[in-house]
Amino acid sequence: MMKQWPSVSIIIPTNVVGDLLRDCIAKCQQLDYPRYEIIVIPDRLPEKIKERGSVRFLPVASLPGEKKNKGASVAVGEILAFLDADAYPTMDWLSKAVPYLLDKTTGAVGGPNLTPAGDNLPQRLCGMILSSQIALGKFSKRYRKSTYHLPLEIPSCNLLVKKEIFRQTSGFPKELLTAED
Repeated sequence: MMKQWPSVSIIIPTNVVGDLLRDCIAKCQQLDYPRYEIIVIPDRLPEKIKERGSVRFLPVASLPGEKKNKGASVAVGEILAFLDADAYPTMDWLSKAVPYLLDKTTGAVGGPNLTPAGDNLPQRLCGMILSSQIALGKFSKRYRKSTYHLPLEIPSCNLLVKKEIFRQTSGFPKELLTAED
């Protein structure tokens, strides 16, 4: 294990606070990584929700790109980890991804958008279609495990970026509803 792991800010934009987000936060709180914070950016903050431990809520009523940019602007971590609210990481997500960012020539890493094993049949069928080369061609790599490769693009549902690199860009486009990544 490394002497000092870099700190990570997990940024989760969402429209509403619901069961999927609660599951996402619960899985993030089980990560086997020593130094991280969780920043949730909903449209508005329900009265029932209170900040707990490593979870910060920052209400911003806007599109996903602007929410991600706002989260990045308040993040204290050296690495920004973007995660969708309807997704959740495996316990070793950060401990497996962060070492790639220790290479000075690497600015960002990402992983596939996999269908969880516990999903119902229609959800699994959708995942199978998305991971099919017949359906999506070269973009099907987004939805299946593959070997390390240099992609043309990385979906932001599972994206880690060095904060210093992110700050050198103009961030995510604020005006797009989807495909802001």
